[in-house]
Order: sequence, then C-alpha cells, then structure tokens
Amino acid sequence: MNNRKPQALLAFDLGASSGRGIIGRFQTGQLTMAEIHRFDNRPITENGHLCWDLPTLVTQIKLGIKKASESYELLSIAIDTWGVDYGLLDHQGQLLRLPVHYRDSSSQQSYEKLQDTFDAEKLFAATGNQVMAINSLFRLACEESKEQAAQLLLMPDLLGYLLTGKVLGEKTIASTTQLLDPITGDWHQALAAQFGIRESLLPNLGQAGDFVGVLQDPELPEIPVYKSYGHDTACAVASVPTAKEEFLFISLGTWALAGTETAAPVLEPAAQQLGFSNEGGRPGRNRFLKNLTGLWLIQELQRSLARTGTHMSFQEMMELARSSADTVLIDTQQPQLAQPEHMLEKLTKLMQAKGCLQPTVGEVIRCVYRSLATAFAQTFAEIHRLTGKTYEEIHIIGGGARADFLCQCIAETCHRPVIAGPVEATAMGNLAAQGIGLGYLTSIHAFRRQLTALPELKCYQPTRVQVY
Repeated sequence: MNNRKPQALLAFDLGASSGRGIIGRFQTGQLTMAEIHRFDNRPITENGHLCWDLPTLVTQIKLGIKKASESYELLSIAIDTWGVDYGLLDHQGQLLRLPVHYRDSSSQQSYEKLQDTFDAEKLFAATGNQVMAINSLFRLACEESKEQAAQLLLMPDLLGYLLTGKVLGEKTIASTTQLLDPITGDWHQALAAQFGIRESLLPNLGQAGDFVGVLQDPELPEIPVYKSYGHDTACAVASVPTAKEEFLFISLGTWALAGTETAAPVLEPAAQQLGFSNEGGRPGRNRFLKNLTGLWLIQELQRSLARTGTHMSFQEMMELARSSADTVLIDTQQPQLAQPEHMLEKLTKLMQAKGCLQPTVGEVIRCVYRSLATAFAQTFAEIHRLTGKTYEEIHIIGGGARADFLCQCIAETCHRPVIAGPVEATAMGNLAAQGIGLGYLTSIHAFRRQLTALPELKCYQPTRVQVY
C-alpha cells in the first residue's frame, strides 16, 4: 500500500482583515486549489499606536502549515500581503516594535510634517507612486526607532524572515513604498538619503520565484519558502486570464484597483495629476493603475439597511437594483463616502443634490453600481490617453467578479466586453510564482493562457462596442 502524501504548494494570502492558507497542486499542467486555513487579521493597540498583531499572524501561519502538512507533502510556501507597512529589526535580528498599521494617525502626522519639504510632481517622477500619506517613505522618514534599526522588512518579507531567519526583499511589495526607482527596479538611494534613510536599512531585492530559505521550526517539517509577488494586487494581476499583452483590469473587492500593464512606467505629470500609480509586476512589465472605491459602498449600504431593519444579501441587493429605474449618477470618490456609518443617508443626500428628490432603496443601490461603472470608464479613458494603447477587453478579478449586475454595468458603460474571474486570483498568482520557482510553469504569460480555459469565467457583452 502506498501511503505517500500527495505533493502540494501552500500560499498564504493576507489581507487587511483576514488571512488564508490555500493549497495548490499542479496536475497535468493545471492548477487546482483548496482552502485549508482561514484566520482573522485584527489590529491591536500598542503604545498608543494601531499595530498589526504580528505574533498572532505568525502563529496562524504556522497552524496553517501544520494543518496542510498532515495531508500533503509541502514542496514550498509563499506569502503575499497588502502594501506599505513594514517592521524594523535591531542588530540582533529582533523586532523593535510591532509594525504600525497604515491607518494609524501617525501616517497623516508624518506626511503633514514633511509635505513642505518635497515637490509632489518630482516625487512622482522619481518613484512612479501616487503621493499618499500612508506610503512607507513618509512614515519611515519620521520613524524615531530607525536610528536603532539594522533592517527594514515589508510585511511579506518580514513574515518570511520570521519563518526562515533569512532576509530578502521583493520588488512588487517594495514598489508600494515610494522608495523604489521604477526605471532600475532597485531602491532609490538618493531619495532615501534626502529623507534621512540609511542605505543599509533597505534589504536586497529578489523577485517572485526566488528561494528564500527553509522553514525553521522544530515542530514543523523543513519546507522551502519562496518569494511570491509580495503585493497581493501583483498576485491578482498575474492571474488575469488572457493571451493578450494589452488589456484592462479591475482587481475588485472592498476597494478597486483599475489599470493596465505597460512595458515601462508612465511618469508624465498628467499621470500624477490624475492620481495614477506605477507598481511592480511580472518581469518586464509595470502595473499602471488607480486606486478607486470598490464594493465598500455596497458593503456599508448593506450595514446601513440592516440597522434600519432591512436585511438583504448582496444578491438580493443586485436583484433590487436590476429591477429599479435609472436615476442620477454620483461621484463615488467623494471623501465622506470613505468613512463608515450612515451610508444610506449620505448616498441619498448626494442623489438629492443631483435632482433625485426621493430615491427608493433600489434606486440608491442601482445608482451606486452605475456610478462605480462610470468611475471605471473615466479611468480607462484616461489610461488610453496616457498610454496611447488600444484595449479590447476588461478583466474583473477577485471577489467582485461575482457581482454580475455590476459586471454588466461596466460592460455597458465602458462599451467593451467584460471577462469576470477568477475569484481567487490572488491565491492563484501566489501559487503561480511558486510554480515558476519549482519549474511547474515557464512564465506568467503561459499561466495566463492556461487560465483562459477556466470554466468559472463569465463574459458580459455590451449592447454597443467601442474600442479605444
């Protein structure tokens, strides 16, 4: 009897509210996946700051490894997370303090302290990043403990270090810091020096598929740890199911990242003025995108309705929107909509200001979906002007691919086909990076071609097609 465990890869995908361990297997060239562990990612307060509960995250990751090892022979592990946040190690390799959450008030305080010392247009030209208070550069420049630190590690790199004892950075996560040179793909040392950041603080940078080290825990097997695309959006975009080089994408969840891939960063002032950012992608490609409001509005609207006694599932909300009349459109990027609570009241007031005096709940929901689609259409028109490229299709990846009414609204508003899926794009990209490192895949381009055959993909056709 053969009692050998099946071989598998293990991806850890950590978002700002939860984390998951996903098993992946490459069989006859195809990737199959199964969730094996899920856990909360809740920030805590330490010394007056909102921080990430790093010890709990490490414990949960190790628990996920233990669960997976009971059923599989794990060939590799890789981790992806959100961007910008980091930890600092002392000269003995110990964490100086818990990583501070990007939503902590110190982010805005650091930015305001420094904003008179730099020119936003020049900073964008030097780094390609949208200038935002949460970016690592401003926080690190004002970080008092950096003088006692020996090493900075961004979140996926820090977690990899805590598993293996090995220090190695990764380019896509580094590209969220406003400290990376988008032309060379390495740290912008002159900019770091300008902001008082030592060169020695910044780690050497590897890329997806690189071997990091072996898991160091006496209670767990010695499993190899590889680099994934450290930034979760880079993982998601790696899983766009297409054989084309030119396409538009929306990584759609609570927030929406709408953009395209380019051969080189787009650094002209107009891109900065329009709020675009350049981030690392697969080798030889740049992610050119804008951070927009996503399904946060629907999620908060659902909570607002529940507080009034109206309990609706997301599917029920979509069906109500589908059967309601078109009214007005609103600006989904307005600052007050980024804050929780009273979403129904806020949306109603915005619609009333546009002339819809007594919108029904269904009309409010429909307004949100159509307004989101309009924001995406405006962004894609801007991308066309800035890149001069022609795009024939839009890919929606992530959880928002399930929102069929929104997908159809986007197809109609953008006048081009929408391909929705895969839903688990981020975990797929993580596993694909490991697959390249292990030799299961030759390239992300080849992986994307394979994904075009996924049965879960849905295509939404517009009534009028316009290619620009």
